[in-house]
Amino acid sequence: MQWRSSETFGRDRQRIVNALKDEDYEDEGMLDLVQLKDVIASEYEGVDDQLIDYLLYYVYIRSESTSRMQYKHIITMLDDAV
Repeated sequence: MQWRSSETFGRDRQRIVNALKDEDYEDEGMLDLVQLKDVIASEYEGVDDQLIDYLLYYVYIRSESTSRMQYKHIITMLDDAV
């Protein structure tokens, strides 16, 4: 799934980075789970739900708090996959 994520989101990495940062009004590097899902789903319409769920799970298990998802983990994953 990580390879599939990098294939889908890594080609235009800056697009997802900008979308996540635009939604982060407080510039904390964190979004709640619903915001994170909405950003990904709206920016990448038609992306498989399993892939979105994988990204959410990936961020969820690496974040320090269950109420605030650190989206930097998505960015790091995409950078490491290249």
